[in-house]
Amino acid sequence: MRGYSSVVEASTTSLAALRGQRVTEVTRWDDGWEMFPDGSDVPESALRVVPLGVFLGHDPTLEAALDVPVGEGIWRRPEGDEWHAWRRRSPT
Repeated sequence: MRGYSSVVEASTTSLAALRGQRVTEVTRWDDGWEMFPDGSDVPESALRVVPLGVFLGHDPTLEAALDVPVGEGIWRRPEGDEWHAWRRRSPT
């Protein structure tokens, strides 16, 4: 693990992820991470904020989130462990 401070930082997630649905999307912001099992919209009532360490303890492959720069994200397929960077949109 890269550092204790990272583990206690907050991660916003959904009830589905907390109930064991595999996280496939991670985005890092100034104030923490967002970790969700898919790209669907999550109602505010289903959002939860938990320590990042909760996820790392359950799924060590999420340690890749610690390397995500602020303002960027990664994704993976539900059946795989390989993470991919989100592509940045070109300015139009």
